[in-house]
Amino acid sequence: TDAQFNACITDEKAQAALNARWDRYINDDKITATPTFVINGQTLSGELTLPALDAAVAKAKSGKPAT
Repeated sequence: TDAQFNACITDEKAQAALNARWDRYINDDKITATPTFVINGQTLSGELTLPALDAAVAKAKSGKPAT
């Protein structure tokens, strides 16, 4: 509803939490593009093929450290 929407966009606590997450992703995780995936410490960003994403997930599942 309009009331729910207005309550959401004027919720200062929620906005502060969103900004804190945004800052953490940019500063701590070094995320600068969309999409970005962090898989077992390896950051994959920008255009990514499904086979490349599958390979990163398989490597993470195998327990091998990220390179």
